[in-house]
Amino acid sequence: MMKRGVHPIRKGGKKPSIPPLLKSEDASSRRKGWVRNGREAESDRSLATERAYRIRIHSIGGEGGVGASEILAEAIGTMTPFRVLQSPFFGTERSGAPAITYLSFSMGPIRERGTIENPNGIVVFNTKLFSVAPTLLNGFENGEGRLIVNTEEDPSELRGLAREIFCVDATGIAKRLRLGSATFPIPNTAVIGAILKAYEEVLGLKPEDVIKGVEKKVPVKVKENIEAVRAGFESVRRFESPKVVKLRKVPQKDPPFAGISTTLVLSSVEKTGSWATLVPRHRTAMAPCMAYCPAGIDVRRFVNLLAEGRFTEAREVVRNRSPFPSVCGRVCPHFCQLQCNRRFWDGEVRIGQLERFVGDMAEQEKRSSFRRVRRHRIAIVGAGPGGLSAGWDLLRQGYQVKVFEKESEPGGMLIRGIPNYRLPAEVVRREISLLVEAGLEIETGIEVGRDLPYPEMARQFDAIVLALGRQAGRPLQIEGEMEGLQGLMQGIDFLRRSKSGEGTKLLTRSDRVLVIGGGNTAIDVAASALRWLKKLGNETPEVTLCYRRDRAEMPAFQSEVERAEREGIRIRTLLAPKRIISEGSVLRAVEFARCQLGDPDESGRRRPEVVPGSDVLISCDKLILATGQEIRLPFELDPGSLSLKEGRVERFAGPPLFFLEDLGTVAEVIGAGHRIAQAVMETLEKRSETKAPKEEEEVVRFEDLNLNYFQKKPSVTVKEIPVERSVSSFEEVVQPYSIDEARAEAQRCFSCGACNGCDNCFRYCPDMAVIKQDGRYEVNLDYCKGCLVCFEECPRHAIEVVGVPTQGGKAFWRERVRNFKIIG
Repeated sequence: MMKRGVHPIRKGGKKPSIPPLLKSEDASSRRKGWVRNGREAESDRSLATERAYRIRIHSIGGEGGVGASEILAEAIGTMTPFRVLQSPFFGTERSGAPAITYLSFSMGPIRERGTIENPNGIVVFNTKLFSVAPTLLNGFENGEGRLIVNTEEDPSELRGLAREIFCVDATGIAKRLRLGSATFPIPNTAVIGAILKAYEEVLGLKPEDVIKGVEKKVPVKVKENIEAVRAGFESVRRFESPKVVKLRKVPQKDPPFAGISTTLVLSSVEKTGSWATLVPRHRTAMAPCMAYCPAGIDVRRFVNLLAEGRFTEAREVVRNRSPFPSVCGRVCPHFCQLQCNRRFWDGEVRIGQLERFVGDMAEQEKRSSFRRVRRHRIAIVGAGPGGLSAGWDLLRQGYQVKVFEKESEPGGMLIRGIPNYRLPAEVVRREISLLVEAGLEIETGIEVGRDLPYPEMARQFDAIVLALGRQAGRPLQIEGEMEGLQGLMQGIDFLRRSKSGEGTKLLTRSDRVLVIGGGNTAIDVAASALRWLKKLGNETPEVTLCYRRDRAEMPAFQSEVERAEREGIRIRTLLAPKRIISEGSVLRAVEFARCQLGDPDESGRRRPEVVPGSDVLISCDKLILATGQEIRLPFELDPGSLSLKEGRVERFAGPPLFFLEDLGTVAEVIGAGHRIAQAVMETLEKRSETKAPKEEEEVVRFEDLNLNYFQKKPSVTVKEIPVERSVSSFEEVVQPYSIDEARAEAQRCFSCGACNGCDNCFRYCPDMAVIKQDGRYEVNLDYCKGCLVCFEECPRHAIEVVGVPTQGGKAFWRERVRNFKIIG
């Protein structure tokens, strides 16, 4: 079909008055190209005498060499008086194979069509091609021309390969602007800028002249690609060789298919691995659930085992890092679950429920015991989750461990502070009993410093760990706060007595309860008070919780905050306590100042700022403070020697002393227990604590997954007892999964970063370079050309991309010159 401005070329015909456009496609060679005349030349003389510029562009498939030549051809054809011809060449290989594009422009007719055998300009997108393509510089008119190379090297290092040498770090520009991916940057637009600079005196084109072409050909990240053109244009380094070098012409093999003349041999029978600039490598990557678990549990592994019904093995995986799976499954904030990649798809995997399921099956667990194979004796002061976790680690390593607890029962706040409706006491007792049966010695009712003086402990043990927790409530330190004030209590004391069943002694039926604080302790206090008032017969209990920041800044678990509101607790925010009002020794009310949020403080949360003249009075009969806890030391220590930070206490006489910091959540405290146990072992075994820093491990992101291989499957609903039932008792609110529910939920796991043997890489490799042997995959690098199809088709990001060593340096370029030039 004839189009405006498009004319057939007829042998012997007259030159048309409108510049012709020729479109053609040679199916046999798979070459495509077009010819367009530029603006009319000023005279026939200039058409006849002007030099033709013949550029051969060498790239690796996927680097954008063809797109770059198309953008340049369009700019030359529309913005200059030159005629232009552009045509790419592709062999049978796909992405990752060497590709060539031909670009010619001239003021006169372009006689040489198709391949360019004698270029006067060569562009090299990848220095790897200097090694794998011996014919790269064939026909280069003995170096009389321009050589443009994408490399960090100084162009003087390439002396001897061309008269004019231009170097640009196009790959570095692409990485900086995030063009392509981190593993496969696309440097084409930066190379366009370099070509424009190299031919600036000929074409007179600037980066602005190719903007339309970039917008048309590269619709993604247009702004960044235009910036790459400018960066390439401005950062080119030029070197002019002092003399012309005579280049060797490398004999060319027969083309792989008839009718095509090419400067590169593209053969399926050759070892195409030499083409690769990037190669795939199977690995196991870090899943986000594992990266964010403070206790270091292999979450992916235990969930996958659970999905397969291998419950005992799943339980062992969890207990290898946490002696409290039942506890953590109930009261941990589930950092792992909050980071689950599936949350962006159809809802996160309920890892907390699955950990609880694994822990609750401990009745059928095979009891473990450990031989004491080391002579060192270690004392741990405090039988909370941190101390018991450290003791569990040390016990399994063969140390003699004894834990001292001043209370009548071990467990710390797990047993005395967290209400039964969240964590039943029998669950804690069961998990501690497993530790005792395994050989962990726990002595209760012993207060170190009083019942067991420190000097005596120092004689008996080779190391001491202080795992004290935060046992004492923190006062408000405001006007009207005084000892002996009736109705004023510390939240930690209220919870301790509430857990022991003394709630009816702490409250009366008509009490209006006011709780100050925004953490989990405050929520637990308010919810416990509500239940005791119900037990006392108050059908409309009045419990209010006040917090000085807004709802979003509350450190309490949001699920607990929402449940508290459903149960009828009133939560008021942006109120800071100012003064306690009493009559004699009887509490009457609390005066608050309204707040607004200012700049972030050292905790990262926005600082509450008092609004002048905005006081609020809230009447109450009971005021319970839940504004934080403090540590009380068990014996006298030099204040300068103990910074109350995790690790070994320096400058302390006696056996090595270690402090385990209470970090707030059970999982974080368990993680601290692991670290302290490791520090104790390193000290006693006289191993160096200085280790080479670990490389930061890549964490699999949601966008790294190939979702084409997953189906949406909603999460299994977590059941709770009805509110009207929960507020009337301390019955556990959240109900467990059944076996079928637990397996169904576990089967939703993406298994981020782990190979599950899906065979995608094996099936889709176009070069059959992936080998499957004994259930494992390996890449035959002799034939892998780096097309990365396997990487793209892996559902779980269990394949990484690694770079082939960079081609460059003085020795490399000396060898290249020696290979290409004529000897003698």
